[in-house]
Amino acid sequence: MKRGAIVKNVNLIFRRLGLAVAGMLLMGLVLPAVAQDSPAKIRVQVDPSVAGLFIDGKFVGPAENFHISIPYEVSPGEHTIRLVDPRYEDYETTVTAVAGKTTKFDFKMTAKPAPTPPFGQIRTIQGASKFTAVYLNQQYVGHVDEFSNKVQRLLVPPGGYLIRFENPESGATYEESITITANQTTTINLVGKGV
Repeated sequence: MKRGAIVKNVNLIFRRLGLAVAGMLLMGLVLPAVAQDSPAKIRVQVDPSVAGLFIDGKFVGPAENFHISIPYEVSPGEHTIRLVDPRYEDYETTVTAVAGKTTKFDFKMTAKPAPTPPFGQIRTIQGASKFTAVYLNQQYVGHVDEFSNKVQRLLVPPGGYLIRFENPESGATYEESITITANQTTTINLVGKGV
């Protein structure tokens, strides 16, 4: 092989090596920047699995659906997490979410004493979202899918209530005043209400 061909091959090898090194350096600079812009996720496994998950004071949905925890996107950084179920003591903590990663935690809520009857019942007929939050007198009591079939009901002491529904995706709300009567079912039809 002639000397000129050898020099050409060596130059070609160095150019390719230089491009590869430059590419790796560029990836080293770009990938962390991309990860910084990636959303973080929070995933909670809780007992009871239907507990409402509030992130920074906003209801985002149930912690789990059919015992499968749901990942919720958040911005990287610290977030306040609150778990709410009317049969259990509320739980609140702070978690740090990392860009491009899923922050997970497990928790078992502490049961409250069982209420005593008599009860009336609330049944919902679903509208737009099965995860629409249900509030009675400003207190979260579950999501519409928990009370929307023929055998599921929300048991409530008799009396007057303001019931409010809030869709976690759209933010749409619907509310009305209701009176609960002992041993009777009050059905609220959410079809066409936008929630």
